[in-house]
Amino acid sequence: MTELRNLIGDDRVSTQLIDRLAFAHDASLYRLVPQAVVRPASVEHIQQLLAWCIRTSSHLTFRAAGTSLSGQAVTDGILVDLSRDWTSVTVLDDGRRVRMQPGITGARVNAHLRTHGCKLGPDPASIIAAMIGGIIANNASGMCCGTAQNSYNTLSSMTYVLANGVTIDTAQSDADRHLQERAPEHPSRIATLRDDVRVQMRVSLQPSVGSMRSKNTIGYSLNAFLDEDEPARIIARLMIGSEGTLGFISDVTLNTIADATTKWTAMIVYDSVDEACATVPFWRDAGAAAVEIMDDASLRSFAQLTTTPDHLRITTPGASALLVEFHDVEPPSTASSVSWTTDPREQAILWRLRKGLMPSIGAMRPQGATMINEDIAVPPHLLASLVKDVRASFAEFGYDEGIIFGHAKDGNIHFIVNQSFETQAEIERYERFMDRIAEIVVDRYAGSLKAEHGTGRNMSPYVEREWGSAAYAVMYRVKELLDPHAILNPDVVLCRDVHAHVKNIKSVPSIGRESTANLCIECGFCEHVCPSRGLTLTPRQRIVLQRERVINANDRAMVAEIDRSFVYSGIETCAADSMCSVVCPVGIDTGALIKEMRAESTSRGSRILALGDVQEYETRKQRCACWVVGDPSVWKTTRGCIQHS
Repeated sequence: MTELRNLIGDDRVSTQLIDRLAFAHDASLYRLVPQAVVRPASVEHIQQLLAWCIRTSSHLTFRAAGTSLSGQAVTDGILVDLSRDWTSVTVLDDGRRVRMQPGITGARVNAHLRTHGCKLGPDPASIIAAMIGGIIANNASGMCCGTAQNSYNTLSSMTYVLANGVTIDTAQSDADRHLQERAPEHPSRIATLRDDVRVQMRVSLQPSVGSMRSKNTIGYSLNAFLDEDEPARIIARLMIGSEGTLGFISDVTLNTIADATTKWTAMIVYDSVDEACATVPFWRDAGAAAVEIMDDASLRSFAQLTTTPDHLRITTPGASALLVEFHDVEPPSTASSVSWTTDPREQAILWRLRKGLMPSIGAMRPQGATMINEDIAVPPHLLASLVKDVRASFAEFGYDEGIIFGHAKDGNIHFIVNQSFETQAEIERYERFMDRIAEIVVDRYAGSLKAEHGTGRNMSPYVEREWGSAAYAVMYRVKELLDPHAILNPDVVLCRDVHAHVKNIKSVPSIGRESTANLCIECGFCEHVCPSRGLTLTPRQRIVLQRERVINANDRAMVAEIDRSFVYSGIETCAADSMCSVVCPVGIDTGALIKEMRAESTSRGSRILALGDVQEYETRKQRCACWVVGDPSVWKTTRGCIQHS
């Protein structure tokens, strides 16, 4: 790593165990420990990193917030953390467009747009934490946007860096000339692919037309070859939903949408999920902007939360609910019996419960079980039948606590199952279950195995099954052209290993103490409010490292190294202000956990205070304070004053 440190800067390349383990987890069910964590600050750094990977036959994975659910943000290669430096946002054309870098959250972008009466089209439930890099790379959608307002369909322009270091800004009128000059083989080969796809659309690719236009994030966006003519813009479209496997997106400009001035919202409770599904077409045809379905287990998950109002604590067995919202269009008069609210505070409560469903459901899982969140879609009129078939699969494979919720208006449901993966029998059970889901979604309904969460590792073995061999071959031609050295996020999106989705599954052990931290599903919703997030660790990472102590309990040297590093990175730099518990959907208070650890610790950090070593403690405190308020001179000057044990 010496050469890489010299290229990018010693302080931007970490091979410390604590950093590598902290980034070994994301919101998915996978765990891979990177060789190094690199934090580039410029396009030049990205180009140098790509060139180094080619020279050394290394591979890398770009990561923004790490809220992805399909395993696309973890790696055993170089983990490229974009969350600290890539945070600029520029509002254009009085809010009609916005240019963003990958490390800013969707919620922060919307805050910039709010005064213009606009917002982003993509509206994932994780938008408070999800960053633009992941939103674009996964082609995220959400509650209201469907496909018409997703990342792909609101793209204005993009600046991307190819694996060979060539940088193209499609906002420039001469983008294709630059591409021809800097990567002479790319334009002609992209044009050939474009022409081949258009010819094959009439023959072998015809069955894939529905997948191209439906809510679908499996594989690459082959509709790019239909929607664009010029190679530079075709590549930009391919980048959307490519999960960092085709290049690096350094900035993107999206067309925004108008934010509704008036909204009518209601939680409508039904006796069964079948009854709820049966009414979805009525609400969709009436013009509802959002129709979110929640089964009885979903409702129970937030009924247990202390922050849930009493009238929303629905625990009736078998009950189901639809969260319906209309934007600037009044609900139909035939729905007069429904209790609609236009109060923003009441609406915020309803949406907080819906957006926090995944963590609140995860909090109910058995101790030590891994949560699996799947994301499938069918033509909306087949939703009720799909739900029945998925529930039958739960029963067939012993997932008696399976949970269903999602975007009913789009025929898109998420389902959650929990299980341990400690035995081969459990792994095989999950694999058989996923094979059955693929059979139901693809063979029975011609649907999408991933509607909005991205292919990742989780669905890469099923891409060919959904798209067919002809389309799959085109995808490999795209990958081999844009990433000929296979350095970009290997085994994500495309993978020849049919068992890739059941490898590298993470363990989620109890941290060995009574704490709400055991409820954590590692979603990352807490990270954006943490004062130490850009200095050392986040709340999620503090919990992850306590789990890593248990996972590696037989390696005493590794546990000792984690403990030594955790004194400063995990304990001393934690503000312990419990802001993480405020934004966590289930109220996990990592600050309280750290306070408890401080009280019982016999580490060097506590001895510093006990023995009155005020000088070192004050230096650390001043460094942390100056980092927070942005005084780099104090940070740099005092950096050498502390020797960690």
